[in-house]
Amino acid sequence: MLIKTTNIPKVSPQSKLLSIEYFFRKKIEFILVSITFVSLFILFFLVGGGPIFSDEIWYMQVGLNNIKDPLVLNRYFHIFLQKLFMEAAPTPLIGAKVFWSFLVSLSGLLIYVNARIFSDNSNYLNGITAVAIFYSVDLFAIYSGVTIIDITAMTVVLVIVTLYTFTIHFNHSKPLLLVAMGATFFLGFKTKETTVFTGLLILGLGFQKNGSFNIGIFKTNLVRFGLGVLLGLASFVVMNAIILRDPFFGLRPDTFNVFFNYYSTTTVYFPSSENWFKDYLLQTLLVPFLFYLLSGIRVKDTLFVPHRLLWLVPLAFLAFMTFTMIRSNWGAIPRYILPVLGIICLLASQLFVFRLPDHWRNKLLIAFVLCLELILLYAFRVYIHHLMYDQNWENAYLLETVILIPITLMVLLGVIFLFRVGSIYQTIFTTMLLVVLLIYPLSQNIKSIVFERPNVQRVEERFYPFSSFASIIKFDDDMKFFISTNVPWELHMLSDNIDELLSMFNIYFEKNSRRNNFIYSTQIESFSGGIYSEKFDYILLTSREWNALSRSQVQLLLVEKGYQLHNDESDKLVLLSLGQN
Repeated sequence: MLIKTTNIPKVSPQSKLLSIEYFFRKKIEFILVSITFVSLFILFFLVGGGPIFSDEIWYMQVGLNNIKDPLVLNRYFHIFLQKLFMEAAPTPLIGAKVFWSFLVSLSGLLIYVNARIFSDNSNYLNGITAVAIFYSVDLFAIYSGVTIIDITAMTVVLVIVTLYTFTIHFNHSKPLLLVAMGATFFLGFKTKETTVFTGLLILGLGFQKNGSFNIGIFKTNLVRFGLGVLLGLASFVVMNAIILRDPFFGLRPDTFNVFFNYYSTTTVYFPSSENWFKDYLLQTLLVPFLFYLLSGIRVKDTLFVPHRLLWLVPLAFLAFMTFTMIRSNWGAIPRYILPVLGIICLLASQLFVFRLPDHWRNKLLIAFVLCLELILLYAFRVYIHHLMYDQNWENAYLLETVILIPITLMVLLGVIFLFRVGSIYQTIFTTMLLVVLLIYPLSQNIKSIVFERPNVQRVEERFYPFSSFASIIKFDDDMKFFISTNVPWELHMLSDNIDELLSMFNIYFEKNSRRNNFIYSTQIESFSGGIYSEKFDYILLTSREWNALSRSQVQLLLVEKGYQLHNDESDKLVLLSLGQN
């Protein structure tokens, strides 16, 4: 064991730091926290990308056009919630960005609040640490602006955890908290199945503040939680009735049969990992996961059972994911960890006991040390980059990720072990080392999300044919749109899957096109033959294809049929429109 627990005071049920009222009476902190997360929401909206994967594009299409798809029946709360944002925004793409920004900023806020009030030893430094760990995970850069289902599931899980923490604080004296927790639990299940592990927290509903388990209180609270589940079910039925015109869609046995039959027979989509912890968890989440495990060891004797149950949720989730990775046909990818990422980060911050300075000299000392550290870190990185990048990029990368971060991590653990728990020196050195440890992954995420913005570029690239000719394309139910598959194959625009293509069309133009509105082909013969047999309203080709047609009679035929030629600004595409100038 690396952490001494003998000198850590027991948590008092009446702790002022556990008091929600105390937290919100801190007006200055409340204002600063509010401004910070509202600013993050705005920033995320301004720099976020958009839908770049087929699943997210399909969920947007399902929501926009009220489609009943039994293959995504446990995704419909995500779909309905995203639909609300898309309908309220000027365009669905903007709505999806607002939705992603809302989820990621709200998750950060809930992590701060929970880490801040978690125990008697928690304060705003624990909240800041939890948030910094959270936003340092590279998954946020990878999925910047992408409304993947796992991010929604993560936010729902954090809402459940927050309601659970509040109901424990109030000693289960607020029935509405338990009802809200039950309703959110059901809606979480209708977001993604992996949120079900928050059900372990039900065991904590029978414990009182003196640490004893009361079966009578447990039964009462279980009934309240069950009423909440029924309320969540009722609200889902109402949403089904209003949006899908089918109140019990996704709740009838026939839809479940379709769902289970499909996923039990589908082929492998992702390669199974030989070792879940090695290939995913310990690469993507090494620092948060290690802190999470050590914090559980540190506080196991200072927190009573309801709080300790939180540590079981990620462990149960990971056990389930390891089992399904072996037994199912779907394999596993890093984003699957997101539903419990918020819990891991807020619990990871509980490893540290920060002593807040009570004298202005100590406050100035800490502020001076941190400012000096940031200046030295910046100077160090500039020096290393100039010294090594001109010679070998890998050397600088290895120095920061393979040498600097591991050494800092080991020194940080040594500080926790050697210094007296909660001393001002431990606080100073711990804060300094955390800055060194987290500044590199945070800066990498900032660089990717704010400055490089690869997802923004990819979204613009994929939707470019539609955005380039948006003023020309007019949809009606009988529209015939010929699109060459060389557009996605050569230019990486749109999609080579016709279902994804029509979903992208509907998202961009807010329409409800069907398969019969689009014709995909790569054969010039079938293309020219189609002109004789039927009239296309629009024909989208690459510039290379159009130039190749100049050697045949097809260009002349197109003019005779009344097509107008339109070139895009990049001169990569050609759109032919029938009877339009």
